Amino acid sequence: MASYSMSPYAISAAPRYARDGERRPITDLDGTGITFQSVINGVLDTISGDQPHIDGDDSSRAVRVKGMRQESTFTFAELGVGRAGVEGTLYRHDDDPVPYEAEDHNEALVRSIFAFPAGGYEVFWMNERASNSSALSDLAKRLKTAFRDVAPDMTVKINPVVAWSAVMAWAEQVPVKELRFDAPQDGSSQAMGANGSHGKIRVSIKPQGMRLNRLVGHEGPDRNLVFGFLSEVPGVRDDLSADRLVQDGWEASVAFETPSGHQRSFSLGLGESAPSLIYNVGPDQSNLQQPIRPTNLEFAAACDAFLNDVPEISQGAPSVGAAILQGLQE
Repeated sequence: MASYSMSPYAISAAPRYARDGERRPITDLDGTGITFQSVINGVLDTISGDQPHIDGDDSSRAVRVKGMRQESTFTFAELGVGRAGVEGTLYRHDDDPVPYEAEDHNEALVRSIFAFPAGGYEVFWMNERASNSSALSDLAKRLKTAFRDVAPDMTVKINPVVAWSAVMAWAEQVPVKELRFDAPQDGSSQAMGANGSHGKIRVSIKPQGMRLNRLVGHEGPDRNLVFGFLSEVPGVRDDLSADRLVQDGWEASVAFETPSGHQRSFSLGLGESAPSLIYNVGPDQSNLQQPIRPTNLEFAAACDAFLNDVPEISQGAPSVGAAILQGLQE
């Protein structure tokens, strides 16, 4: 069953030899008037259409833009991301089975919204994940290439957005609701067995009386402390460092509730260099027999929730969130 979430990323640029945190405004990438929005929309335009665009370095990966809406303050894109290399058969309801070969790409649909706050120095990229499917790596690679081609003297960064300094302002008030750990898949030395097979296993720990400030600081989560809770789980070696556990395939997330009552979480692992916030998309589907893909408006609501969480990062972010909700409701 697919589960849907959204993680926000920031796209920023600076001169290659910039000092003291210098960054370029998103309305003028390199002093010639090239905007971040024009570069991003250009990339999306080149991969739009009915056919997938194969990655030049990895032919098993493909991405395409199925639908797009470009506004003055945001761009919405529905993307198809696919992987090849697996043979199998699709069994359709009341229909004949359809075989697929190793060179066929199985496509999953995910969404992205790029927000362009007025006067901003970074674009907020809100990236949807459907279970394990995401356009993050495929699209980030194409975006970095495009920015390098149009502004070779600029260094472009795409990083998770987590304002840990803002989080620390109220972390001592907030209890940790749950720690979740997803075991590595089969083939790893730390893969856990379930009834004789190696499957996806989730370990859930609900600490009593723990405040969020025990796990995070101004620079982010204490990775070793978070993964340290795995040491008492059967089947996990307690002599492995957090970096080794992540390298071996473990993923962790920490769920908490903000002072305003919003459910939030951040993730550790997933091959990312920094933890990312996670926003649920649509209603909880854990009790449903059949998954229901959230609507565009439900995805927009998750993006709006993030943009209203970070006014200290960008004063124009909340107004873009309102524009996204209005634009996708029409």
